[in-house]
Amino acid sequence: MKKLLAVIIASASVTAVAESFQDFNNNLYLQYGYISPDNGSTYTNKGAVSLPNTSDWGVGGTIQTKNNIWFNGDVLAGSATKSVNGTSYSASNYLITTRTGYAFSVFDGGSQGLQVIPYALLGTGNVTVSGTNTNSTQATVFNWGAGAKTEYRLGDALKASLDLATFGSNGGKDLNDNGSTSTDTFMYSVSPEVQYDISKTFLVSVGYTYTNAFNSNGNDLGNNGTSVVSAKVGYLF
Repeated sequence: MKKLLAVIIASASVTAVAESFQDFNNNLYLQYGYISPDNGSTYTNKGAVSLPNTSDWGVGGTIQTKNNIWFNGDVLAGSATKSVNGTSYSASNYLITTRTGYAFSVFDGGSQGLQVIPYALLGTGNVTVSGTNTNSTQATVFNWGAGAKTEYRLGDALKASLDLATFGSNGGKDLNDNGSTSTDTFMYSVSPEVQYDISKTFLVSVGYTYTNAFNSNGNDLGNNGTSVVSAKVGYLF
């Protein structure tokens, strides 16, 4: 009986300390993104208007509860300038995006695991463009859609993920058409990312996102889409 009790206690102890995705997926981070839109396009989703290359900075975080409710949110902002026909233009933007879903674990051990997270996406932001001797123009951006993120953890430190999403976007105004009303754009994005956790306390990651529109006409994302290379550093809790 004593041996049986000892085995039960030992098994319970192992179960108690075994780490799951929930133990790894709570974090706060700083983010940097280098945006390369198709040459001459308007990248309303991040706010870089008619600029071949620009950057944005932001903060974000992820929470996964004990019952596997998953939430991610971030705030990004940036600014850039460009000279066109002797006129200097500047653009500034911010974008708030939230993703809410449920994490389905395929297998989840202490050192490795796989989970799939279907989620709903909502976002809003603002883009302001001004130029020398011209009036400034503003556009409000609304994004809504759905996606699925697949995460695979190998060991206690390394995690690879692939995020696939489709979403609609309405820029409110077409900034390249003197403020006329723009049409809705339906888009898709593909986002692989690799994250490394340092001593289960800090995270560093690099990722890539390709975004394009199903009905692209060269006014929103350009016929060749938009690429974003991103990096994050953060704190795990």
